[in-house]
Amino acid sequence: MDLAMEWMKTNCSLGSTKFMTLMIGIIMWVGGCAGSRPAGTLESVVSTYNAQQYSESLEQANVVLKNTSGTKRDEVAYIAGLSAYQLGRIDEAEARFITSANSTSDETAAKGKAMLGQIRLDQNRPRDAASYFTSALPGLTGEDAQKCAHNAAVAFQLAGDTASSKRWQSTAASVPTSAVIASSSPTSTSVAAATKSNVSSPSNFTLQVGAFMEKKRAKKAAEEANALAKKDGLGKVQMFTRTDTKGRRMYMVQVGGFATREAAMAARTKMGRLDYIVAPATSS
Repeated sequence: MDLAMEWMKTNCSLGSTKFMTLMIGIIMWVGGCAGSRPAGTLESVVSTYNAQQYSESLEQANVVLKNTSGTKRDEVAYIAGLSAYQLGRIDEAEARFITSANSTSDETAAKGKAMLGQIRLDQNRPRDAASYFTSALPGLTGEDAQKCAHNAAVAFQLAGDTASSKRWQSTAASVPTSAVIASSSPTSTSVAAATKSNVSSPSNFTLQVGAFMEKKRAKKAAEEANALAKKDGLGKVQMFTRTDTKGRRMYMVQVGGFATREAAMAARTKMGRLDYIVAPATSS
């Protein structure tokens, strides 16, 4: 089965479908509003992020990072990375995720690697993305692990490694999604949820139906998507070609154009096709 391609995080980091998209609002296993926790702490950074106050959470995180060490610093760096990602400050997000990916905490390191993998997908660097996703998987559970394996499959497909893509797709299907992600950390959060909420971007978003090696299968997918989109008034379907890293032609199918990630996600839900991936709109 051809996989949908995700070019933009989600969801997520690993948005649950999104995803992801899931992969994708932010699910934080901490309670309270942004003002209920003392300023200058990991908890306050998490609460502010959870309130979707990304600029403030990033500012707080950068202050806390100067006065924190060890695994707690790595956790703060992860939240700082999520905040920067939501704001579209990718270079800063990447730097923070690198810090968290090197954590001695297996969970924090795995989440950091998963987000670095998502950034590599955004940058159309599928082999690097696959490396991050496969490295992150052992430290993740439940929906996070499933989305990570799915994204690894997508990355391998885009890199032209069909055998590895199928293997990781099978791995994703075998992950029990009912597993509860438990941690004593106040930043224990579903990586799959990290990109469900996003701020508006100057770039429009679309729904990536899939990336196909066979034109016949791409046309069939486009026809199915068109029927759903027409029914719900969600815009036109377009099919165009791209070349993978081995020089092979791939047929890309996308549907709709949306001003925000949230709008694209709502459209996907309306269509009842959670396997479609929210991605930045691209021209043919």
